[in-house]
Amino acid sequence: MKKWIIILISLCCGCLTIALAFSFQTIDNNLLLANFKGVCFTISLSTIFIILGIIIPAYKILPHQYYKIWQPALLKFICKIIGVKLFGKIIVFLFYNKQKIKAAYFGSTQDKLAAFITKTERNEFGHLVPFVLITFFSVYLVIINRSIFVPAITLTNMLINLYPVLLQRHHRAYYHK
Repeated sequence: MKKWIIILISLCCGCLTIALAFSFQTIDNNLLLANFKGVCFTISLSTIFIILGIIIPAYKILPHQYYKIWQPALLKFICKIIGVKLFGKIIVFLFYNKQKIKAAYFGSTQDKLAAFITKTERNEFGHLVPFVLITFFSVYLVIINRSIFVPAITLTNMLINLYPVLLQRHHRAYYHK
């Protein structure tokens, strides 16, 4: 039953995404409405991939080498400069229970650590795909002179997709020491 509810939510987000994408064909004179459309589009498209990432292990599409952290010091430096650690703390505060996370993924068994790594890979993929798609769509909007939507789309895309990708990679950087 739970999977059907998740699939239904994903389909609703898909319909909303398509409707919003078609609404970008007209230029809105109202900047607030344009920004609202951009934010809703980004959230709904991202939600589709995040939900599908929960249902199916799509993260396995990318090669295992993609998930390896090649320059952990550089990644940590970039994350420090743009505030990824603060973003992670805000996410934990808003959506998760820190004690449950520690109990589920950290402890004396290697299985818990492997589950944590798998979870970070799954979450990263669920945010990476919409980040790339939305970035290309933003470029397309600029090309067709609909750039009024792009600032809201780009900002929302960075907050709900880029930062989580960097956060998951940051988590794995400590594992790959």
